Amino acid sequence: MSGHPGAALVVNQLMAEVAALLGRGKLHKRYRQHVAAVALDLFSAWSDDPTLYVAYPRGRDYYGVGERMALLHFDRDILTTVVDSMATLGYAEKHGGYYNHVTSRGKQARMRAMDRLAALMLSAKVAAGDIVRQHDELYLRAEKDAKGKKVALAVPKTRRTAMMQRNVRVINDLLRKTSVRLDLDDEEMAELVTALGHCPDFRCDTVYRVFNNGVMDRGGRFYGHWAQGIPCRYRAHLLINGEPATEYDFSGLHCRLLYAQAGAIPPAGDMYSLPNLSMDDNKAVRDVLKTLWLAAINAETDDAAIRATQRGVRQEFGVTVSQGELQVWLAGLRERHAPIAGFLGSGAGLRLQYADSLLAEGILLNLAAQDIPAIPVHDSFIVPLSKGPELVAAMNRAWTARYGIAIGIDAKYPVPTN
Repeated sequence: MSGHPGAALVVNQLMAEVAALLGRGKLHKRYRQHVAAVALDLFSAWSDDPTLYVAYPRGRDYYGVGERMALLHFDRDILTTVVDSMATLGYAEKHGGYYNHVTSRGKQARMRAMDRLAALMLSAKVAAGDIVRQHDELYLRAEKDAKGKKVALAVPKTRRTAMMQRNVRVINDLLRKTSVRLDLDDEEMAELVTALGHCPDFRCDTVYRVFNNGVMDRGGRFYGHWAQGIPCRYRAHLLINGEPATEYDFSGLHCRLLYAQAGAIPPAGDMYSLPNLSMDDNKAVRDVLKTLWLAAINAETDDAAIRATQRGVRQEFGVTVSQGELQVWLAGLRERHAPIAGFLGSGAGLRLQYADSLLAEGILLNLAAQDIPAIPVHDSFIVPLSKGPELVAAMNRAWTARYGIAIGIDAKYPVPTN
């Protein structure tokens, strides 16, 4: 969406041209949302890279009750008519989607802006920075169906969800005013794009919460900000309002939450270490062990946890680990954490995510009240380097208010020396 007056003029002109092409004197008001969404999405992509495509679904199944497109109030017939009309008018190039039932692979329909649309936007003095992404504050997904798909559901309207929405708006009001960028040279940026498979969309500068299994107490974590999607080694190069960033996380958060639920005492030392490995070896593979532990809590089988770990460490840390090694390490984690071993492969992760999302909400609101922008990355938080002490204080306050005991808080990259 865009509040720029030039964008409104462009949409008015496109509405008139599409109406004339369709032989209508005036289009229904619902067309305006669709014309604006297509034009602004295409121009945003063109501003990043004139060859970049925007994918969109044309199949009717994507617009049924509970589907994402329906919840966003998109009508399949209106959207496809708008795209087809803009292609005919020379504003867009379009390609149909396909699905290969033999390989189970395919592509959605895609479109990209032609120079004519870009020229129209530029003549109206619309810039990419004038366009922002519009999304809800809360999303709710059903449990996976037989095809492994999670249908989107309407968020129930209650006092509790209304409060959650207001809190997300408070957090986003500050994030929208915050400059977050990467201090990378061209070669390093190219490496990041290769690692991700795409360029980060820097217009994704706000967050939303996602709940799962059709209830509002499963999941609930914050998603949406572009900085959340880059590997940790690149997050160390973030600048927030021109200042280097720092990131802190709770030490062994989910592990300690499970021990609290089991009424057991956690072992001393690092939650993600193994007794049969040396200190140096544990340090070398700690990130992999942590990823494996968290995957095992969320997955329903060991095989699923191992596959998820392999994907995660390859993307996050750029390393490859064999299934055999991971199976041995998973057995070691089970042995070390025998009191809570039953939670591994149980899918308990969504309950734990809800617990850590409540902590995150409190921490983000605490910092926002101090005018300190923070980007949540599940159980860690990114703030300007000078605000590290305030972040640690907010994290300690949120944890002790709920659980009344101390917990370790670790810096993931440089912290202030004073």
